[in-house]
Amino acid sequence: MSYNAIIAKIDNIKKHSNADKLQVAEILGSQVIVGLNSKEGDIGILFPEDGALSQIYADTNNLIRKIGENGTNIGGLFEAKKRIKTIKLRGEKSEGYFASLSSLEFTGYDISTLKIGDKFDKLNNIPICNKYVTERTIKEFNKNNNYKKSKYEKSKYQYITKLFPEHFDTDQFKHNINNIETGALITITSKKHGTSGRACCVQTPIKLNIFQKVINKIFFGNREHTKYEVFHGTRRVILNNKKKDDYYKDAFREKILNKLKLVINKNYVFYYEIVGYTGNGKPIVNPVDITKTKNKEIIKRFSNPMIYKYGCLQGECDFYIHRITTINPDGIQEELPWSRVKKICKENGIKHVLELDSFMYNGNKEALITHIENLTENKDIADPIDNSHIREGICIRVDNPNGTTKIYKNKLFMFRLLESIVKDTGVEDLEEIEDLKQFNGNN
Repeated sequence: MSYNAIIAKIDNIKKHSNADKLQVAEILGSQVIVGLNSKEGDIGILFPEDGALSQIYADTNNLIRKIGENGTNIGGLFEAKKRIKTIKLRGEKSEGYFASLSSLEFTGYDISTLKIGDKFDKLNNIPICNKYVTERTIKEFNKNNNYKKSKYEKSKYQYITKLFPEHFDTDQFKHNINNIETGALITITSKKHGTSGRACCVQTPIKLNIFQKVINKIFFGNREHTKYEVFHGTRRVILNNKKKDDYYKDAFREKILNKLKLVINKNYVFYYEIVGYTGNGKPIVNPVDITKTKNKEIIKRFSNPMIYKYGCLQGECDFYIHRITTINPDGIQEELPWSRVKKICKENGIKHVLELDSFMYNGNKEALITHIENLTENKDIADPIDNSHIREGICIRVDNPNGTTKIYKNKLFMFRLLESIVKDTGVEDLEEIEDLKQFNGNN
């Protein structure tokens, strides 16, 4: 599962507004609370939110809290889970953990060779950090990972995989501002909090019976016979109708597939976000207890628990296209411009994610950062589609002059805080189960 520490520099630093022994630093565009020994210009290790320190790294650097003989806390900053999360500490937000380069000396790695921007989860094959997943997520992964494919299914799966690429990872905007080229077309859209989906219409081999194989050998020289089929999948997994798992067999995915079968063209791949409820009425994403925010404005304005439903009635779902590509028989994928994505959606009566802004990037990095932050944090906190819950944030689509396309994300701080609360409850995350499948090579 993708999670890395990043070598980074403290760009700005100021006193904590309500704690004499703490400071607030700006690191890679994120705000991180640091100690008094940190200063502007320091180069160290940024551990972004939603990760966990490795046991050996935490133990070596005495980072785990312990209870002393007199009952007081001694040791470091972290609980036993070693989790790095979004927090608000005495009125100031912190979006990660910053450590000195010297904390890596135990690995034997030559830390003098590390430079700003380097990313890693291991050094000298010694684990440093990893993506944080709950115990229930791991348990669900193990429970639902027993299905065995037939030889034909494995062969077909490998064939389809080439023609049905996963959606590329959506990296943090703040960590990638320097990768955006002057002259790039930037399109900003609202981000939806649901579950990923994808669908394609591609040629696949036809399974022949023994008689057909003989005929094919005699009259067609063992020619490969194919037909066009529509497939759908989650973010990582191509769905298998024989699977007994509710997440993959739920009617909400079949309902969306039936709509897309009518509109998807040959050799096209659609990527979308599914929101609302599963077929049995359960919210697609975990509700959150907003009282744990202790934020009076949030508690007064929104219902508890907060359910991300985007206007869907219980038991109903909806989907929003955020990307469309074409794919040729060799597996070469070509991105459709956003204007074409919108046109396809309009022509076929399907929804795309809400566009908030579009412009050519003039190379002014500071102005872009300010604009993105304003669109993320300084708008109404309620979602524009359904004001019963908050927004997740925005996506920044970058069509570079060199022909490459990347999509970055910038999430609302309050949303990240709420997601941290959800993880504190230990519930399983279905998309992280998929990541575990990919990480373990079990598709």
